[in-house]
Amino acid sequence: MILLNNGGLARLRVTEDRRRSQAHNALEEEAQRAVNALFASSAAHASIYRQLFDLKQTLRELETALSAVVDEEARLNRGRGKKQRKSRKRGKRGKRGGAWTAKYKRSINCNRPRGFSQKQYCK
Repeated sequence: MILLNNGGLARLRVTEDRRRSQAHNALEEEAQRAVNALFASSAAHASIYRQLFDLKQTLRELETALSAVVDEEARLNRGRGKKQRKSRKRGKRGKRGGAWTAKYKRSINCNRPRGFSQKQYCK
C-alpha cells in the first residue's frame, strides 16, 4: 500500500477536482451542442412547414384557376356542340348513298363487277 503525506493527498485532491471540472465542462459543452442542434432542427422543421403551407396554398389557387378554365371551356363548347349535332342531323336527312354519275356507270366492267353494288347494277 502506498502511503501519502498531506502534500501528496492535496495534490491528489486537486487532480481529482480538475478531472471532475473537465468532465463537467465536457458535459456542458455536449449539452449546449445538443440544444443548438435541437434549435437548428426546429428552425428547419418550421421552414419546411412554411414551404408546405405555401405549396398547399399555391395548389388551391391553381385548382381554382383550373376549375374556372374548365368551366369556361365547357361553356364555350356547349354552343359549339349543339351546332355540330344539328349539322350532322341535316346531313343524315339528305342524300344517303348519292346517285352514281354517268362517268362512274361507264367505268363499271360488267364482265368483272367489283363489289355487291356493281354486281346489282350489272344484273
